[in-house]
Amino acid sequence: MSTLMTAFPDLVTTSSPLALRQMDLQFLPSNAAFTFLLQIPNNQLENSFRTYFSKIEWLSNWCLFPCGVSIVLLMITLFIFIRQYKKIISKYKDNKQLLSKQEQEAKVLLVKVNDAFEEVIQLARSNHPNFYVRFQECYPQFEPKLLQLNPNLQNSELTLLAYIYLNFQTKEIADYTFKSVKTIQNRKHLLRKKLNIQPSVDLYVWLRS
Repeated sequence: MSTLMTAFPDLVTTSSPLALRQMDLQFLPSNAAFTFLLQIPNNQLENSFRTYFSKIEWLSNWCLFPCGVSIVLLMITLFIFIRQYKKIISKYKDNKQLLSKQEQEAKVLLVKVNDAFEEVIQLARSNHPNFYVRFQECYPQFEPKLLQLNPNLQNSELTLLAYIYLNFQTKEIADYTFKSVKTIQNRKHLLRKKLNIQPSVDLYVWLRS
């Protein structure tokens, strides 16, 4: 099959038999092919070209369609990826800022607790009248818990228990409160009875539990 027959089958099939007999389109030189085209009526030539180029256009569109779809899908995927990435980065920054803020607050609170603890220790050592009041401010659950076990506990007994809670030993309590060691020991023994604490139980550990 010649080149012109392949490209323009309508031209060949509708051309005069004489023209087809006069030339073999497969071996036709370019000037002869041009002469052959000039012999074809204009409307027929126009229709043939239109058919030929429509086929080319259809083939081009068919080839470009998958590429276009692939590009669109790639752009959508890239858009979704960038959007998710930005969300992750934003969330990470927010969490980092929140964590940093919490760390700063924890440090400030720790400093305050340490300062308050040191203040309570100093008030205890000086047997200051405001010792137990300040102690309650730092440890608000201390007294209610003990009063649940025995509502009849006296303020002096609660103060002694506060000394014990702060891990002061018997001799230290005696020195700070200007009492004898024996007096402090007896008062501890009475507190065990009031709170129903067995002799085998460590009073210091019991108060912290």
